[in-house]
Amino acid sequence: VGGGFRAVWFTRNQKDFTQTYGELMAPVLSSCIPAETESAIFDGEMMVWDSVSETFSAFGQNRSLGDHRKRLDAATQHCYMVFDIVWYNGECLTSLPLQQRREKLARAVHWRPHAIELVAQRPVESTAEVMAVLDDAMERGFEGVVFKSLASTYVPGTRDTEWMKLKPDYVDGMGDDLDLLILAGYYGEGRRRGGQISHFLVGVHAPPEASKRVGRCDHPLFYPLTKVGTGYTVSALAALREALAPAMHPWHKHARPEHLCGWVPVRPDDEPDVWFEPRKSVIMQVHAYEVIPSTTFLPSPYGLRFPRCAALRRDKAWVEAEHFARIRELVDEHDGKIAASKQRARDVAAAAAAGGTPSRSP
Repeated sequence: VGGGFRAVWFTRNQKDFTQTYGELMAPVLSSCIPAETESAIFDGEMMVWDSVSETFSAFGQNRSLGDHRKRLDAATQHCYMVFDIVWYNGECLTSLPLQQRREKLARAVHWRPHAIELVAQRPVESTAEVMAVLDDAMERGFEGVVFKSLASTYVPGTRDTEWMKLKPDYVDGMGDDLDLLILAGYYGEGRRRGGQISHFLVGVHAPPEASKRVGRCDHPLFYPLTKVGTGYTVSALAALREALAPAMHPWHKHARPEHLCGWVPVRPDDEPDVWFEPRKSVIMQVHAYEVIPSTTFLPSPYGLRFPRCAALRRDKAWVEAEHFARIRELVDEHDGKIAASKQRARDVAAAAAAGGTPSRSP
């Protein structure tokens, strides 16, 4: 910034996204960065604000390259949510405590709602206050919360006790499990994934009316419901790949499996690499926070929030997977909650304080 004004955008993995966000955010930055801010490096998250629903869109839409202009023309806009600053006017700030960095950050930008915002802070001092903050985040549709010590310095690429992320699936009692059949798979990246199948598309038995649309089919019908890519160990993943190998077939997007009832992936990264024959597949016990409306897995109008693998149920046959009627019941009778008895975070904390079941630490 400063004279001439120039901004570059990088992900935490050092991928250059200037071509994606530079032109779109230039008018915002040129009007919101004051003359006193000659140079700065901010740390934040790019989001998409929907002015019709008055909410932020689901995470991931911010990086879809193909429909940027369409979204911007349809009452949506990018919003850069800033939570830290590591360089200001020629001074490296990483060794300063968070509280001092935030003071400098507050003055570095003329903040504008839904365009460039300073992420709000809320001091907490007890477990009860922590859980209250988590409950509030869930009610507002957020993924979770991050807790940081006001005395913490900025150390890139590390995870310690001074910075902690908390999501509802980290807390016992906030959510429950569904037995879902593994329908398809995705190749992973990185050393841990080894370039092999590491993420899975899972789903439920389709309702009876689906057979009228699909017609004759060689496989039992299923509705995709969500993607799962966490919750299993490296060894468990290797064993699962071996178990699924006899059921695996290459996925062809021009000839998608008929037994998935016409499901068409919405985003390119939702397109699987392989699919599995239902009768030879494996049931995955999936832990999730709640059922939510979604157009990602049509003809199922639902998806799962915060899904992760809780167990691989090799003791169950494929026919024992959940039915779509169960998902509809959760929506109709329990407002999408996967367990009617699912507790709020503050209730879990209160029970633990009273000697009940303790919550798991992140």
